Amino acid sequence: MNKNQWFVLSIGSIALSIFLFTMTGPICTVLASNELLTSCFIRRYAYAIPAIIFQFAGWIFMVCGYLESKKK
Repeated sequence: MNKNQWFVLSIGSIALSIFLFTMTGPICTVLASNELLTSCFIRRYAYAIPAIIFQFAGWIFMVCGYLESKKK
């Protein structure tokens, strides 16, 4: 892969991570019923864990882009 492809992949991963973090929703409140509280936590972890993984991968791809040699 060349530098531009690494940077596009890293920006795409970081953008997907930001989108997944916004999909986690607001903080779960104790005032909700037990079923709603359970579903709130499931939604938060279902989106937050992939978001953390994509954030980490995006930064790794960014480093790979900087380490890629320029084509002559």
